Amino acid sequence: MISSRAYLISSVVFAQTMRVMATLVIARFVLPEDFGAYAALLAAASFFTGFTDFSIPASFVQFQDVEEDKSRDTALVLGLLVYSLYTIGLIITGMVLAHTQQDDRLPWIALIFSASAMLGFVYNLQLSVLNRRKEFGRESIQNIIFSVAQALTGIGLAVAGWGIYAIVLQLLVGQLIGNILIWFRVPLRWPRQASLSLMKRYLWTGLKVSSSMYLHYVGNGLMGLFILRALSQAALGAWNRAVQIQGLFSQNLLLALDRVFFTSMCSAPDDATRGRMMIEAFSIYFLISCGFAAWFVVAAPELVRVMLGPGWEPAIPFMQVLGAVIPSGAFYSTGHASAFSAGRASASFIGLLIGTVVLGGLFLLPYSHTEFSIAWVYCVYRYVASLVTFGIACQTLRISYRKLITPFVLIALQAIMTAYLTYETSQFVRIWMQTSSDIPAVVQSLMIAVIGTTVAVVAYGVLTFILQRNLAKRIIQLSRKR
Repeated sequence: MISSRAYLISSVVFAQTMRVMATLVIARFVLPEDFGAYAALLAAASFFTGFTDFSIPASFVQFQDVEEDKSRDTALVLGLLVYSLYTIGLIITGMVLAHTQQDDRLPWIALIFSASAMLGFVYNLQLSVLNRRKEFGRESIQNIIFSVAQALTGIGLAVAGWGIYAIVLQLLVGQLIGNILIWFRVPLRWPRQASLSLMKRYLWTGLKVSSSMYLHYVGNGLMGLFILRALSQAALGAWNRAVQIQGLFSQNLLLALDRVFFTSMCSAPDDATRGRMMIEAFSIYFLISCGFAAWFVVAAPELVRVMLGPGWEPAIPFMQVLGAVIPSGAFYSTGHASAFSAGRASASFIGLLIGTVVLGGLFLLPYSHTEFSIAWVYCVYRYVASLVTFGIACQTLRISYRKLITPFVLIALQAIMTAYLTYETSQFVRIWMQTSSDIPAVVQSLMIAVIGTTVAVVAYGVLTFILQRNLAKRIIQLSRKR
């Protein structure tokens, strides 16, 4: 039998597949300039909304010593107050940008996005209730329903010609449907047991994590504004689309693993147990992320040409470099979850603070501002932040780096070998097809993408069972119902 943890991860894979399909369809019907306007709004607003939800849902899972109803009521009141302030800030930002960018749509976009964000907080809090109870199977169903509703809404609006509104309304409609359905599984009541002292504890714990999230959004905001200034709004739209697609294939899957491992780490009896769990989690995270990276770097040009269309050619250099960023998520996710569960919530803040300083310094260096150079600056920023966070977690749990060297080297080696085999195969197919002028260009790109993906999956799977036999067996063991 399959375990509830495997159901949760599988549901996220399905959800990402739906989001990928929706993203690709929307990209064909929505102009890069509209994506750029949307990205500019989020980049500007990030400087005062970057604290997000103060990590309230995660703290709800961590506070195992507080009675559930009291903790949930307090979290709900605090979260709604925070997002009410964010709504005001977003609308003001939209009004200012509407004047500077001569785009009257932006205040309405800000209002719709704010409503989606507030509903999203309530939804994530309800998911955290299931997560705290370790009811991963029920959470899996919610993931599927939410992703299908969001994908169908976005595709329908994009095809109907709604432009930038298709981007934000898919969030609102899909989120609203998700909120309605989860209500039957985790109904919320009037928060009678909200506690001021517990609210302070939520703020103090969440402030450390949210400060790191603030730095993360500020870093992304700086990237967006720098691209807007150095290149163009269309380039910013291409960057935003490239980041979203890369996230669909990597970070969101790691988020599913986070929900499983973080809950287990919070309930671990001591730091020694957390340390063993951290080593195992890192090996699994790094194995998955390196596999995606090996495929993504090579497949990026064909993905753009086949799935996004010719109008998105500027996204190719962004996507190729962003593929190299994917493994950094393994370091950051593992480090953040491990340190946070052990009470060291400031680890990610320190990592992102150092990373943001490095990012600002790299922007000041004299170099040619091209898509490749800007993307590599972002790559350095992400790895600095992730490795510092990971290092702090290792020190907190007293983990020797020697225990991590072997899985790191073997997994990195198989990723490089997979990328090489995929690249050589794609090049061979491309050269062979160029000799036949009868095959349309889009069909050539599609065949190269399919063959390259097949080679990447088979090669990485075979190498995993050769070089990582014990880890592969452990993943299969964890996926079985116990």
